Amino acid sequence: MIRILLPLFCLACMCTACNKRADLWVQGEVKGMHQSEVLCYGFRPDSNELVRNIPAKQGVFTCTLMPDSVWPVLFVFEGTVEIPVFALPGDEVTITGDMKTPSSFLVEGGDNINQALNEWRQKKEKPEAFLKAYPDHPASAWIILNEALSKPTLNTEYLKKLLAEVTPRMAESNMLSALKKELERPFSTELEIPFFSKSGRSIIRYDKEKIDSTFTHEQLKNRINTLITP
Repeated sequence: MIRILLPLFCLACMCTACNKRADLWVQGEVKGMHQSEVLCYGFRPDSNELVRNIPAKQGVFTCTLMPDSVWPVLFVFEGTVEIPVFALPGDEVTITGDMKTPSSFLVEGGDNINQALNEWRQKKEKPEAFLKAYPDHPASAWIILNEALSKPTLNTEYLKKLLAEVTPRMAESNMLSALKKELERPFSTELEIPFFSKSGRSIIRYDKEKIDSTFTHEQLKNRINTLITP
């Protein structure tokens, strides 16, 4: 009997392994969304790579991706709401939310950090609360970057305090290294930070006049033609 059951057990294990997805599958439904596309892009340890524009119909979309690291895949809805997804090939993730209430967005599936981010959004806590709980996770790096780029002005002193909450590994990561560099050189004539606009966020280089450590994003937008994308 054991000789019969053992091969069957091995065969069942092989079939289970074969049925596991080789990619990351994401589906979403966002209420109040009017645009026909969702911008999706991903951070890598050595680059910032735009992934694709995903077709959406009345806020419903699906896609398959091939993330290659623990760094997030980011979904931007109508240029105003950005949701990070931490997942690996083989995972299945669902994104839901309402454009009228950014805190309502939920990410189900993937890494457990997605649930921690859900709770942080719903509680509308300050970034410090999350950073202290997860100082060495890429999710904290994303929170700092999002804090920097979602405000009309760059609050350098506050951002320095946030950077001090994460580990050096996160502060020097691809998501934050350019921002950290700029905060350390407030009078630099070259600005190199991820830039968020309605077309998405990307690493850019901006040749600017000497300005003080607090500048507005409107100043960047007014000189958009001078931007050079790598």
